[in-house]
Amino acid sequence: YSISALSGAVGGLVAYGIAQMDGAGGWNAWRWIITINGIPTILTAPLVLWLLPNDPETASFLTEEDRRNLVLLRQAEIGQTVSGQQMHKEDVIAGVKDWKIWALSFAQFCSHSVLYSFSVFLPTIIREMGQTGWSDAV
Repeated sequence: YSISALSGAVGGLVAYGIAQMDGAGGWNAWRWIITINGIPTILTAPLVLWLLPNDPETASFLTEEDRRNLVLLRQAEIGQTVSGQQMHKEDVIAGVKDWKIWALSFAQFCSHSVLYSFSVFLPTIIREMGQTGWSDAV
């Protein structure tokens, strides 16, 4: 959650700067914000398939000792099995049918809704309460 607060602060400043482009190119500010934030995602997403390793054994940036230690660490974790490292269709179906997964998902959704709606809508709430600019806050 702490990185969310930091990204919210930086993201808000970036969004404020981009919002000053309102009307540029005939676009509203919200279109500029979504486009500028989306471009890096679209450009880097395909690279993930080739750049990120699947496991420690294929991570070229690790030394041989680091690879060995990570594999040993993973094997030492409680409940780790060889079959647990692979995805099976039956396990996915069992997870989809498990009510506890749905309950946890709902609880997580509610938690994130509160966290992110607060940071997203707080400026609007403050403005609606009568705060109109930065000079009014000083």
